[in-house]
Amino acid sequence: MKTLFSESRKYLRMLLMCLPVFLAACSNDDDPTPDPEPQKPVICPVEDGDEAGRTVLVYMVARNSLGTYDFDTADIEEMQRAAKSGCFGSNRLLLFHSPQNGVPALKEVTASGIETLKSYTSSFSAVESASMKTVIADCREFAPAAHYGIVLWSHASGWLEHGIDESSPKRAFGEDRGRSMNVTTLARVLEGENFDFVYFDCCFMGGVEVFYELRDVTPVVVASVSELPADGMPYDLTLPHLMQDEADVAGAAQATFNSYDALTGNARTCTMSVIDTSALTELAEAVRKLFAMHPVLTSTAGIQQYVSSRDSYYGDFYDLDNYLEALAQAAGTPEASAAYTAASQAIDNCVIYRAATPWLWQRDAYNSAAYEVKINRHCGMTAYILRSAQGAATNNYSNLKWWNDVVSTLF
Repeated sequence: MKTLFSESRKYLRMLLMCLPVFLAACSNDDDPTPDPEPQKPVICPVEDGDEAGRTVLVYMVARNSLGTYDFDTADIEEMQRAAKSGCFGSNRLLLFHSPQNGVPALKEVTASGIETLKSYTSSFSAVESASMKTVIADCREFAPAAHYGIVLWSHASGWLEHGIDESSPKRAFGEDRGRSMNVTTLARVLEGENFDFVYFDCCFMGGVEVFYELRDVTPVVVASVSELPADGMPYDLTLPHLMQDEADVAGAAQATFNSYDALTGNARTCTMSVIDTSALTELAEAVRKLFAMHPVLTSTAGIQQYVSSRDSYYGDFYDLDNYLEALAQAAGTPEASAAYTAASQAIDNCVIYRAATPWLWQRDAYNSAAYEVKINRHCGMTAYILRSAQGAATNNYSNLKWWNDVVSTLF
C-alpha cells in the first residue's frame, strides 16, 4: 500500500493512510545512511541467438484511494517522460491500468504516446489470479521479448493473508474495489512466468515472509520494509535503469531512495531493499538453527519497528536482524550467539542493496509525531514476531512457506 503523501499534499496523510518506501544499512548508528555503491545483479544477460530486448509490465491496480487522488495519472506521466527521453531503445513498456473510473486496459507507453492494446470488462478484477494470468499472457503476445520484468503498483500490506475472495480493510498485494491478493496467490500466479525481477511499488512488501514465498518465482525482488509515499517510484528516474536489456534493478532502487532522501522534514521518508532470492535457502537454514534452540523472547521492546506503535492499523513489521539478535541474547549461550552470527551473514548475502532515511514521517511544521519512527537498524528485511505456535493462525500466517519451513521450528 502507498501512503497518500507528497510535498504538495501533506494533509492527505491524515485523510487517507497509506505507505512509504525506506532503505537502510544494518547498524546501530543514529543516522543510518545508504550503502555507497549498490551491487548490481546480473539479470538474464542476452545470449547469442536469443531474441534481444526486454519488456517491462507495470501492473497498476488503482481502483482505490490512489486512483481517486490521481496518483496513477501522475506516474503514467512520468512513464511518458521516460519514453520521450529515448531511454527505452528497442525495449517496450506495457502498462496494465485498472483505473478508478473507466475499464481496465493493457496499454503501451511509447515516445509518441500511449496506445491501448486491449480493453477488459468493467467487472475484470485485477487481484484475481485468473485475471493477472490473462494480463501476463496478453503482455507476452503483444510484446514478445527475450526478457521480462514486472512492477506491481497499488496498496499492499506485506504477508498478511486476508484472502483473495474476501473484503478487508487490510491488504496483501493490491486493492481493487476492496479486494486484494494474498502473497501466496501472487507466488502461484507468477510461478513459471520467468520475470527476472519483481519490483513492488507499494508498501510493506519487504518482509522475509514475502521474499521467501517468491524465492522460486524470480531471482530479484525490490521492495520497501515500510510505508511508501503515494507518489511512489519516480518512473522518469527508474525506467532508464529497468528498461535496459540487462536491467539495473539496484540502480532503480537507489534512484527511488535518492529522490526521497533529498527531501526535507516529513517528506524525507523512504526504505528500499533489493533481494537476491537465490540466497534465501541459506538464510532459512541459518535461522532454523537458531530457532531450533527454542529461545524465548520476553519482550519486543527495543527491536526496530517500521510502524509507529500508535499506528496499529498495519500490524507488526520488525527488523529481521535485530529480532534474531534479541533471540540470541535471550538464549544467552555461545551456540545461540554463533547461530545469530551465521544468520546475520546470511541476511547480508541476500541483500544486494538497502537504504533508509533516518526517520519515517519525522515531525515537522505540517504534522505531529503520531506516526514518527526513528530508524536505528535496517537490515533490508522485516519479520513478524510470533510468541506461540497458536499465533500462526493470526491472519493465516500458517499458510506461508516461511512459517512451515522456518518459524514452526521455534516452538
